[in-house]
Amino acid sequence: MKNHHFTPVLLLLGLIGCAYQQPAIISATQVIEDAAQTLETFTDNAVFAPWLEDLSEISSIGIFPDVRGLSASPNANQKSGVLVSRLFDENWSGPAFHTFYINDVDANPTGSKGPLVLLFRSEAAFRSVLQHQSLDPSTTGAAISYLDDQTKPQPEAVEGAGIIALTGASANLKDLLRYTDLKPNRELNHALYGPGASANSVLFDASGSPATNHYPAVTLRLRTALNKNQ
Repeated sequence: MKNHHFTPVLLLLGLIGCAYQQPAIISATQVIEDAAQTLETFTDNAVFAPWLEDLSEISSIGIFPDVRGLSASPNANQKSGVLVSRLFDENWSGPAFHTFYINDVDANPTGSKGPLVLLFRSEAAFRSVLQHQSLDPSTTGAAISYLDDQTKPQPEAVEGAGIIALTGASANLKDLLRYTDLKPNRELNHALYGPGASANSVLFDASGSPATNHYPAVTLRLRTALNKNQ
């Protein structure tokens, strides 16, 4: 004889699971949309355009739509964005979600007043950032050139830099990145790509490119913006 008392319990557990999953996929979709809009806006900016019109020499790119208000406070908002790498077949990977947060409770960086775009000029610089989960040059060994939307672009300003950091008017972006850790956002990566996905599998596994095989409509605008500048 079947025990029908378990049916409402299972249904309730299913609804609870959906309740937890839905906000994550909505958040993931919003981050990707915001990242695409940020890249489009920066490309249309006369100061940033020279660095973004041709991404063919860029190994990877990081897009963080909003890095304002970062602090080491436990209640501070963490800021999520995406990293995208160039695969061996020259296509872009899917967007891997990462989160910024301040790693020093005594630090009080003034930070950026708007979005942040990171252009990785070498795979070595990109992999070092991933390995150390940091953007501090003293940790990663990757030199960063900091450019804001008030600075006239000068090619010599990025000579020897492994990373170019583009941002809206910043009080002290160098100070911000010194105290910032950058870690994979497992919740958003799992929401978009499934529970077995990791940031590295999204960024470097071309065999099942998440950019085309998972939620193509979600990533289409971002991939279009990236390919436009390729």
